[in-house]
Amino acid sequence: MKKIIYNSIFIIIIFFISILILHSISVFYLQNSDLQSSKKKPYEIFFPSNSITYQIGYKILRPIIESRVDYYIKKHGLEEYLRNTKSKVHKKANFTFYDLTQGNGKTVICGQDISVIIYKISNTITTNIKDIINNFPNPENIKLGSHNIQELNYAIDRMQEGGERIVTINSGKNSGNYYVKLIANKSNNLQNIQNILIFNNAIKNYNGIVNTIRCSDTVSVKYTVRNAQGKPIISDHVAHFTVGKGQVPISLELSVINMESDHTRAVIVPPDFLQDFKSQIDQKDIKIIDLQIIN
Repeated sequence: MKKIIYNSIFIIIIFFISILILHSISVFYLQNSDLQSSKKKPYEIFFPSNSITYQIGYKILRPIIESRVDYYIKKHGLEEYLRNTKSKVHKKANFTFYDLTQGNGKTVICGQDISVIIYKISNTITTNIKDIINNFPNPENIKLGSHNIQELNYAIDRMQEGGERIVTINSGKNSGNYYVKLIANKSNNLQNIQNILIFNNAIKNYNGIVNTIRCSDTVSVKYTVRNAQGKPIISDHVAHFTVGKGQVPISLELSVINMESDHTRAVIVPPDFLQDFKSQIDQKDIKIIDLQIIN
């Protein structure tokens, strides 16, 4: 009788340990060097405690958990995805931001003329920002993309007038926290940017570093312009430019913002964004621009 009771208690304990672990584990897919060091699986399972209870439960349940993860990967066709991503290295952004005030005016786009307050602060506590508001400098009048701190160009892009934002630059000579307030968008162009439609397509078997193109970055792209029926008008041209400086037609600049180098992109552009192409193409109807980043 005692043996039955002890066995029952043991089963109950294992059951509760299982519930705890299954509710708390996290599955992370490994990439790059992590994949090379992983002997068998393209993922690693983590749980939030180093206690002996979790350790024992994990040892017991590991085969079951991995079996379910493997089944999920196979069922949803993720094997090819994991194979294609294992050789990619996503370049980490050197900045983060969060909004203090969302803003409700016009949205600013890379290359537009703006009025903005930028103030480097010692911390990100809102009350301290208000305490030092009298020390803020006068607004700067700049073309977005021309600021000498590149990460601020990145972070201001797509802000709205009246918006306030804390930008943190993680490393480098400009590292620290910056208070940004967008006073005004002084440009009247690009107000119908929402009419531009963007479609991304992953490049199979892409190897190497994945870069994200942002405002003020310099980039080389190969592009083809097609009419609404898909017939090429301009084929396989190469453009080398800095985003926001107006060195190429505005539709090209807008098309590459936030584009990743492991994707191609097809962009449907309305006629009012085609004027910079001048006599190369007509401006009567929409055009399709196919883009690929080149090294």
